[in-house]
Amino acid sequence: MYAALPKQERSFDFKEVGTITSEEYAGTFTVRCILNIGQKHAIELEKSRLLADQRNPTNGLISISIALAELHGRIIESPSWWKDSNNGIDIFDEEVIYSIFDKCMELEEQWKTELKAKGEEAASKNAQTVTPQ
Repeated sequence: MYAALPKQERSFDFKEVGTITSEEYAGTFTVRCILNIGQKHAIELEKSRLLADQRNPTNGLISISIALAELHGRIIESPSWWKDSNNGIDIFDEEVIYSIFDKCMELEEQWKTELKAKGEEAASKNAQTVTPQ
């Protein structure tokens, strides 16, 4: 059914030194570039859990909750340090979480661009095969 879609999973190498701990975080992540409805639903549930139904959450709490929930739903394979840190929750270097999140969002945009290009290519091919009457 979705054979014409671009590959929905991508891997990327990650390397960053934490500003608080000076720890080097390195390894390969495999992530979902695009999410189906069930995966989006799971991310929204995780986001709600992380926000703990706060009536007036701070911007910081919202940002961290969004990033952690998205990563929870997108990461398929990860380095051992990610798994050992409770999927990022136990990391002191907050910028590491945001860097991985940013890379996931970048890969989603690349996926959408590829999909658009495939659609335009297919439309062009269809226009060429149509014969005027």
